[in-house]
Amino acid sequence: MRFSLAKKLILIYLLVVVLLTGVLGVVLTSSYRTELTQMRANELTECATEITKLFETGQLSIVDSLYLNFSLSTLAKNYHAVFLLADSDGNVMYEITADGMKGAQPARTLDTNVINTLENGKNYVREGYYNKEYNAMMVTVAVPIINQKTGDLYCMINISSNMNNINDSYYKILSKLWLPILSAVIIGIVLVSFLTYRVTFPLKEMSNASRQIAKGNFDKVLDIKSNDEIGDLADSYNIMAKELAKSESMKRDFVANITHELRSPMTSINGFVQGMLDGTIAEADYKHYLNIVSVETQRLNKLITEMLDLSRIESGVFPLNKSSFDLNELLRRVIIKFSQNLDEKNIELDINLPEGKTMVYADPDRIEQVVQNIFDNAVKFTPDGKSIRIWTVISNDKVFVTIEDSGQGIEEEHLPYIWDRFFTADRARTSSKNGTGLGLPIVKKILDQHKQEIKATSVLSKGSTFTFTLELSKIIKKEF
Repeated sequence: MRFSLAKKLILIYLLVVVLLTGVLGVVLTSSYRTELTQMRANELTECATEITKLFETGQLSIVDSLYLNFSLSTLAKNYHAVFLLADSDGNVMYEITADGMKGAQPARTLDTNVINTLENGKNYVREGYYNKEYNAMMVTVAVPIINQKTGDLYCMINISSNMNNINDSYYKILSKLWLPILSAVIIGIVLVSFLTYRVTFPLKEMSNASRQIAKGNFDKVLDIKSNDEIGDLADSYNIMAKELAKSESMKRDFVANITHELRSPMTSINGFVQGMLDGTIAEADYKHYLNIVSVETQRLNKLITEMLDLSRIESGVFPLNKSSFDLNELLRRVIIKFSQNLDEKNIELDINLPEGKTMVYADPDRIEQVVQNIFDNAVKFTPDGKSIRIWTVISNDKVFVTIEDSGQGIEEEHLPYIWDRFFTADRARTSSKNGTGLGLPIVKKILDQHKQEIKATSVLSKGSTFTFTLELSKIIKKEF
């Protein structure tokens, strides 16, 4: 049988209340009963003490049975008790009740424990015991009466009172005690049910929303306003749903983009190869079209390589191998790789680097990939006869590397998205430049791994500027 959270919370509350009230009730009522019994014992002890004083002062005497009967029967009535007057040996002479005094019939003696206690000059008290003779719970007090002239034991007085009055008071207290307890339990159940609903309702909402997410519906937004952990959980859920929706959208875009990027070169390759096979393309033109196939193959290879690189970086399989190296030398090496492209487009290169070495601490292979990707874009989108500027600035233990092109620029609203996979502000332009849309995302991921920053600014028709930071090597830091 499945118990909901609400049922479990209410059940736990009931168990706690039952245990708590049960223990407290037993302790309190038991203490109260004991207190009542103790009070009755004290009252009987005071009564016995007063009778002892009357005997000792001569106001009461065994000989004056008439006055003795009147005095003790009155006390017996007031205290709801039975008086036993015994001689010095413990033999009961008179039994006095509210109805009067009579001789002990049949003859009997006081309990041995009572006699022994009184003979030693001590008072006897026994509380809350069952007396077979009276068929009731009793409280008994017995005191010795001493002959003041001789100092001998004169007689014994035994007072026993049943606990019926005590029990009546006890049960009245119980009835008054359990009624508010029961009311408190009922009110508590109502409050706990309400609070449980306040807790479980948002959880049910989140559970239902989670099922919607499992079905691919990421539009469910929880409208839960609660200034506690439940509210924090709901906010976290909404953030998670938003991120999952974004991730799902990116995944769909990725599949669409990668399909487009792969289909275009594959279609070209297939078309040219098929044309050669079926004779559509003359054998004399094979070299020309095979060159095109080679270019498309290289484009495919580059796309696959960049996809693998990006996947490894994101999965953490691409660990950094940091070391100190000369950044100026790395920049010169990258520029040399693009020298042919620069010459073909007659691009002027303006380089402003510090004299000597600029030692940085990073992974040289990954930083070379960063510079190469940014510089590659700069060369692609800089028109013939224009210029590219490269310079570095050292500030606050960091090197700021800037690459500025003279291309057509990027619209401001597109700048935040240039780090996303396959994002291109102008796909036709990118395709014409053989772009994959993965170069800048790789740059961003590599620099994030290095815990460095990169920023891009752009002005339409004037060009784009990319600036990223690198950490100075410790050797350089000591010099500043």
